Amino acid sequence: MNRGNHEKYIRDKGGIDFNQRRSEHTGEIMRLATRDVVTVPPTMTIMGAVRTMADYECRRLPVTDAGTNHLLGIVTSQDIIDFMGGGEKNQLLVGKYDRNIIAGINAEVREIMSENPISINQDFSIHQTIDVLKAEGVGAVPITDKSGTVIGIVTVRDFVEEVSNNEAIGIKLVSDYMNRSITTANVKTSIHKIAKIMVGNRFHRVPITDDDEKLIGFVTSTDIIQYISSGEIFEKLITGDLREASLLPVEIIMHEKIITTTPDSMLGDVAALIMKHNIGALPVVEDEQLLGIITEQDLLDAF
Repeated sequence: MNRGNHEKYIRDKGGIDFNQRRSEHTGEIMRLATRDVVTVPPTMTIMGAVRTMADYECRRLPVTDAGTNHLLGIVTSQDIIDFMGGGEKNQLLVGKYDRNIIAGINAEVREIMSENPISINQDFSIHQTIDVLKAEGVGAVPITDKSGTVIGIVTVRDFVEEVSNNEAIGIKLVSDYMNRSITTANVKTSIHKIAKIMVGNRFHRVPITDDDEKLIGFVTSTDIIQYISSGEIFEKLITGDLREASLLPVEIIMHEKIITTTPDSMLGDVAALIMKHNIGALPVVEDEQLLGIITEQDLLDAF
């Protein structure tokens, strides 16, 4: 792994003993991994990273050395939203760039990337990889060779397909894995506040409800990335100050057509819907009332 080796990771993370896991399946993670990895150099602009995420419909990009493809960091949609106003990285935009979004978005991505990201090597088993994804609370981990060169990436979505094909897991019920404690917003909530909700809670999505708590929309971190990538946010600016655009209501970017599920649905059906529609979660609804949400991470828990 990055951060040295297995032993270093075990010490840092409180003793996950990978050697006790199914050693006979060592190396099987490459069966699930994507080998053609989309990466960006540290000198790419933040806007360039945003457009790359939008073009490839992904939420995270390994940042690699342009010459060797060695892993240097990772930038995620959460980092972008944090920078644009959701959290601590926004202080860079406020302080260094005086809230000027045009100047800030053209800064190099190295300014907001997470350095020393967790990675795994190609000898990892599926169970070891799940342990890492869950222990770190991340949606993906790059796979590197001994020199630190990126040779693949595995995401939580890769395991969703496994759920849809696994009869034993597929028959489990949504009600046993869904999140019942959810944070919602209404159509007049500002994009800025939505960003803060996402970064503060490490959410990738926020349901939008009406005054009767009925689900009327959904907004995701990808929607915000697409909004920035399209350039529409810049059309709202007069002075270049981010606040002019970020205080607009979320209704201008939210989805009104929502795919939902019910508490008594099976995980296999949920996994199939997630794969078919390329989405990260389904709201759980009964009698038009929002009861919770089930995400890719929840399906990972089913393992």
